Amino acid sequence: MYNENNFLKALSQSFENYLEHGARSTEKLKPIHLFLADTLQSIFGQDYETHYLGENSKELTVEGKYYPKDIDITQKTYFLFGIEVRNLKLQAKC
Repeated sequence: MYNENNFLKALSQSFENYLEHGARSTEKLKPIHLFLADTLQSIFGQDYETHYLGENSKELTVEGKYYPKDIDITQKTYFLFGIEVRNLKLQAKC
């Protein structure tokens, strides 16, 4: 189930990966994806497949209207849902 401390650890690791690998690297997303996938897996159980961007897993590719799309985190038996994770950046002009 959801644990706030684990979520904060995932965010912290994500930020460390961002600093180490840069803004364009997918390494910054892996800790957050793993946290979300583990949380969803604990909610829905082992009857559903969980696909996510990680060390031992890949995003799920589904047919879109015009071209195939990679969905970040999915629970799939009858394609229940997908979650797209975006990094939000705050830009300020001084």
